[in-house]
Amino acid sequence: MPSPHPQSRTLPYKKDAPPVDTWLWFEPGVLGEARDVEGKPAWFPTARSLHAGAAMIACFLAVGPMAGLELGCLPLAVMATVLLPWQWRTHLAMFRSQPLVWFLLAWAVWLAISLSWSPDVRKGAVQEFGTMRFGWFMIAMWPALRYRRYLIAALALGFLATNASQVVLAIVRAGGWEHLDFGHGGRDRNAGWWLHPAVCGYMFVGALGLHLPAAMLFRGRAAWLARAGILATWLGIFATGTRGAMLSGAALCALALGHAFLVHRRSADARARRRLLRWSAATVTLGAALIIAVSFTDMPPGPRIREGVREVQRVFTQRDVSTFTGARFPFAIWAWELYTSHPIRGVGAGGYEESVRRMLAERGETPRTPHIPPQAHNLYLHAAATLGSVGLLLALGITVVALRGGFKRPVGPDAFQAPGPWDLGPGWALIGMLLTTAFDVTYVNSQPSALLAILFTMCLSPRPREAV
Repeated sequence: MPSPHPQSRTLPYKKDAPPVDTWLWFEPGVLGEARDVEGKPAWFPTARSLHAGAAMIACFLAVGPMAGLELGCLPLAVMATVLLPWQWRTHLAMFRSQPLVWFLLAWAVWLAISLSWSPDVRKGAVQEFGTMRFGWFMIAMWPALRYRRYLIAALALGFLATNASQVVLAIVRAGGWEHLDFGHGGRDRNAGWWLHPAVCGYMFVGALGLHLPAAMLFRGRAAWLARAGILATWLGIFATGTRGAMLSGAALCALALGHAFLVHRRSADARARRRLLRWSAATVTLGAALIIAVSFTDMPPGPRIREGVREVQRVFTQRDVSTFTGARFPFAIWAWELYTSHPIRGVGAGGYEESVRRMLAERGETPRTPHIPPQAHNLYLHAAATLGSVGLLLALGITVVALRGGFKRPVGPDAFQAPGPWDLGPGWALIGMLLTTAFDVTYVNSQPSALLAILFTMCLSPRPREAV
């Protein structure tokens, strides 16, 4: 029977089908008739709302201090467990229908298997396999995706709270109250309550992605709020002094501008196109002026930007890889050499550092870098070196499926719901995190891994029918 909504890309619906008297809706034929069991208790709606609130708390605290991240998981775990007898079919439907979940499970299994031949099992188990513990976010938050827009708002507010912690730390340092200084990474780098300025500076690129669609594609109050969020995020990135985050953020903004041009080019609204041109010109001008002002003054992160430029120049003119920026070139070369020597299975999770040491010792070489790191500072090269072609293909599959879900058009009744300003935010946040993989291995650090788990959950498709 043809669909009553020809413009929808969903499977056919039955016009005479009985109404679905359940709060959770799935596309027929794709997820099956996965519904809550009959006979729900009277307190079920209240518990369901508490579950959504717990998921919002987890999203808010996921980008906070590490203690907050771990403690913020407890309410979500409790509510997911309490509701499990009435939502187990919903969870089962997720495992049956989501390719992203399949890829992540395969990734976890291959990581665990690779420990059997890793030269450093402890590092592989703790640093690489250990971060898979955040995968349970997907299970616990899946039924709460009915309130996806609230979850996105909670995540954005969590990033703004981190910006506020940076402001507090800047005031403490400006006042000379050293006994109140809670920062890490040196006085020239301000990461607020985060432990590592470099690692967490990359997370701000994800925050940038949350706001860009609303700022570029919408107007009114939502657009202005998103632009304020973008400004706060850029100031936060500059405060961390993370040069890779600055490059990734600039690339993400350029991609968002290009996407906005393509969208408005197809629009018949000439005013929207002119408005986009004005905003684009203002953004480029302001960004260029800010970069020039920062780069040629002693304002943070001006000294770090100039230092990074000098270090790259020394790599190409003097072959000097003794600096932190220059050392990334041999890190990548070593990863490629490990991959070519173990192309199928890699050297094993956690085995990058020890394998590099053994390889250099066999050659009789002394590394010219400041140190040999536990990771290759490039996600896909690191995955290839430690997990081989199998791990590399799984990483690429996870990337493609997650991005597809983040930008996939809603199906069913939600296909006719007006898009919200931040609906595409998780997809763009994933693109931002993807751009940072050129400088960091996201899945070996706890806080970026938790953020990725939440973004993956928000990009699952098809999703429960949204109520807001």
